[in-house]
Amino acid sequence: MKDLNKEILSCAVEIGTKILEYGASVTYVEEAIKRICAAYGAQRSDVFVITSTIIVTITKDDETFTQTSRILKAGTDFRKLEDFSVLVEEICTEGIDLSRAKEKIIEIENQKTHHPLMDFSGRLLVGASFAIFFGGDWKDSICAAFCGGIVYFFEKSFQTVWNNKFVYLLFASAVCGFLAINAAKFGLCGNADKVMIGTIMLLIPGIAFTNGIRDLFSGETISGSLRLFEAIIHAAAIAIGFALAVIPHLGVLK
Repeated sequence: MKDLNKEILSCAVEIGTKILEYGASVTYVEEAIKRICAAYGAQRSDVFVITSTIIVTITKDDETFTQTSRILKAGTDFRKLEDFSVLVEEICTEGIDLSRAKEKIIEIENQKTHHPLMDFSGRLLVGASFAIFFGGDWKDSICAAFCGGIVYFFEKSFQTVWNNKFVYLLFASAVCGFLAINAAKFGLCGNADKVMIGTIMLLIPGIAFTNGIRDLFSGETISGSLRLFEAIIHAAAIAIGFALAVIPHLGVLK
């Protein structure tokens, strides 16, 4: 029975970890974990969630168990978030057994929600579109699309080698700014600033900032402040990266 209670706690924490990593609010994560624990017979569950940590304590069969989960990544994947939310509802309403719930976790985690080629094409399209939207010409659009491809390459490289988003944003911004300015210098584009704006729109942490505001309005002061501070730090990294590229070439920008 003791091992079963530990498995229930582990399952609840794992699901909570996944939905937090894929963009859920901390309020929803806490509620989901509490509902899962109650569905499997826990008399009491105490849940504390911030953007970097989940701590859960349950009481079942006159025994108390605690588990902590460290959140090492954060992102947005609405498809997997929806699938995990459906799993939570199935556990709470249909009462699926623990082994089946674990199988579903593995199935959802292993499924491919989008193809890498779509991610790459999306960055090309977004960079090119925003360059034109902010007043650039077709040459600026092509250069911005190229910078979008560079952003995709850096993102995938840093995730496998060094998972530090600040350094990734700083390095990607500096490289793309350098490429945009030199493209204008050699006549490959007419407006380096429009190319950089198109690239910035790929890097700007808009979702993280919005999620921080959401958590603050939900009463989650700690998580909201952490998300907002993280978004501000990332925005600063982008600004510093482009500044490093622009300062040596101040006469190029129009």
